[in-house]
Amino acid sequence: MIRLSRRGWNNVLIFATLFMILLFSTSNRMLLQNAEQSQSQLLLPESSEIMAIDYGTHKIERIGRGWRAVPGLNLNESQLNNINIHWQQAIGQPIDGQLSQPYIVTIWLAGQEQGAVYKVLPQGEDLLVQHQQQIYLVKHQSLSSFIPLEIQ
Repeated sequence: MIRLSRRGWNNVLIFATLFMILLFSTSNRMLLQNAEQSQSQLLLPESSEIMAIDYGTHKIERIGRGWRAVPGLNLNESQLNNINIHWQQAIGQPIDGQLSQPYIVTIWLAGQEQGAVYKVLPQGEDLLVQHQQQIYLVKHQSLSSFIPLEIQ
């Protein structure tokens, strides 16, 4: 057994208490970050590359590094690229509910044989997006950021 004076044992207790406080505060921060990340998630897989966005009557497809709309829409290449960026960066929070009369969008990703089907419906300043039976709330995004006005 270690022989310490009363002052020595007090120092051991102080440092052990500080260590426990530090341990609990860092583990709490990690748990809170994991909970926040599990609530919000990207709508498309991370690091995925969109090859085409199909709206049924119209399609936006990648041509090399650029984009084109088939049949033609009154959008330039930078506007088409902005739609692509909005889809890739969209973050939604899972919610419960149902969508009635949504817009249907099929997104074709590089390396995948089948397109991913998304149902999109505006709700005030936000969007509701359904993918694989799960509905996500995408906050502060307009429908025209994801679907060109000519198609709506």
